[in-house]
Amino acid sequence: MANLLETARARGDLTIFLQLAERTGQDALLTEPGPWTVFAPTDPAFTQLRPRKLASLAQDTEEAHRLLAHHM
Repeated sequence: MANLLETARARGDLTIFLQLAERTGQDALLTEPGPWTVFAPTDPAFTQLRPRKLASLAQDTEEAHRLLAHHM
Protein backbone atom coordinates (compact mmCIF):
# COMPACT_ATOMS: atom_id res chain seq x y z
CA MET A 1 0.00 0.00 0.00
CA ALA A 2 1.30 3.46 -0.90
CA ASN A 3 2.02 6.00 1.82
CA LEU A 4 0.53 9.49 1.73
CA LEU A 5 3.59 10.99 0.04
CA GLU A 6 3.45 8.44 -2.78
CA THR A 7 -0.30 8.92 -3.12
CA ALA A 8 0.08 12.72 -3.29
CA ARG A 9 2.81 12.43 -5.94
CA ALA A 10 0.67 10.09 -8.02
CA ARG A 11 -2.23 12.57 -8.11
CA GLY A 12 -0.26 15.09 -10.16
CA ASP A 13 -2.14 18.17 -8.91
CA LEU A 14 -0.38 18.56 -5.56
CA THR A 15 3.03 19.66 -6.81
CA ILE A 16 3.09 23.00 -4.97
CA PHE A 17 1.97 21.35 -1.73
CA LEU A 18 4.69 18.71 -2.14
CA GLN A 19 7.37 21.29 -2.95
CA LEU A 20 6.50 23.20 0.22
CA ALA A 21 6.36 20.00 2.27
CA GLU A 22 9.81 18.99 1.03
CA ARG A 23 11.19 22.47 1.64
CA THR A 24 9.93 22.49 5.23
CA GLY A 25 10.77 18.86 6.00
CA GLN A 26 7.13 17.95 6.50
CA ASP A 27 7.26 15.46 3.65
CA ALA A 28 8.83 12.97 6.09
CA LEU A 29 5.59 12.92 8.08
CA LEU A 30 3.73 11.78 4.98
CA THR A 31 5.84 8.61 4.80
CA GLU A 32 5.16 7.56 8.40
CA PRO A 33 2.30 5.29 9.36
CA GLY A 34 -0.79 7.20 10.43
CA PRO A 35 -3.42 7.68 11.18
CA TRP A 36 -3.22 10.95 9.25
CA THR A 37 -5.74 13.33 7.83
CA VAL A 38 -4.38 15.69 5.22
CA PHE A 39 -6.35 18.45 3.54
CA ALA A 40 -3.78 19.21 0.86
CA PRO A 41 -4.55 22.24 -1.28
CA THR A 42 -4.31 21.45 -4.98
CA ASP A 43 -2.19 23.45 -7.40
CA PRO A 44 -5.25 25.43 -8.61
CA ALA A 45 -5.99 26.37 -4.98
CA PHE A 46 -2.44 27.63 -4.46
CA THR A 47 -2.57 29.64 -7.67
CA GLN A 48 -5.57 31.52 -6.28
CA LEU A 49 -3.17 33.14 -3.80
CA ARG A 50 -1.70 36.49 -4.69
CA PRO A 51 1.59 35.94 -6.54
CA ARG A 52 3.47 37.78 -3.80
CA LYS A 53 2.00 35.44 -1.14
CA LEU A 54 2.92 32.35 -3.12
CA ALA A 55 6.46 33.66 -3.59
CA SER A 56 6.64 34.40 0.13
CA LEU A 57 5.68 30.81 0.96
CA ALA A 58 8.40 29.56 -1.35
CA GLN A 59 11.00 31.68 0.45
CA ASP A 60 9.85 31.69 4.08
CA THR A 61 10.03 28.13 5.39
CA GLU A 62 8.53 29.08 8.77
CA GLU A 63 5.48 30.59 7.12
CA ALA A 64 5.14 27.59 4.78
CA HIS A 65 5.54 25.21 7.74
CA ARG A 66 2.72 26.95 9.64
CA LEU A 67 0.44 26.86 6.60
CA LEU A 68 1.02 23.18 5.93
CA ALA A 69 0.67 22.29 9.63
CA HIS A 70 -2.91 23.56 9.43
CA HIS A 71 -3.54 21.12 6.58
CA MET A 72 -1.94 18.02 8.12
